[in-house]
Amino acid sequence: MTLQPVRQVFVENPAGAETKIRHDEVRLVPISEHQVNAPYPYAYGFLPGIFAADGDCLDCFVLGERPLKSGEVVDCYLIGLLEQFENDVIDHKVLAVPVTEIDRLTSFDLDEVRDVLATFIKKLFEPYPSVALTIGDLGDASAANAMIDELLVAQE
Repeated sequence: MTLQPVRQVFVENPAGAETKIRHDEVRLVPISEHQVNAPYPYAYGFLPGIFAADGDCLDCFVLGERPLKSGEVVDCYLIGLLEQFENDVIDHKVLAVPVTEIDRLTSFDLDEVRDVLATFIKKLFEPYPSVALTIGDLGDASAANAMIDELLVAQE
């Protein structure tokens, strides 16, 4: 598994949070909050400066044991890429592990992680029946890094 390079992840919402805090993705300051109908199974945030097809920074779930706080920036290795489409618009989610917890990498059953995330994401979208949500495959670290490389080239 290719684990280079290290990527920084900005944490918006800690694991277990039932409130979604949205941040200005450039200034990294909170701009809104609202309740969600399921607690985040893992810390959730984005990769600053890497803009996805939807115009927002690329979303990321951080799998780790150490509790992370909203507003924290964490150095991570990417370990996967979960395909997600909203009304046929790509909104993929990167999966990452903090570099300080890389020894835990083998403890993750990525098929189980995919199932946990699929259940969580579907629950989040229940209040929005007009959104056609599709959760696809879970790619590996090389798929995540390849997509980021493509996004960075497109941003040039």
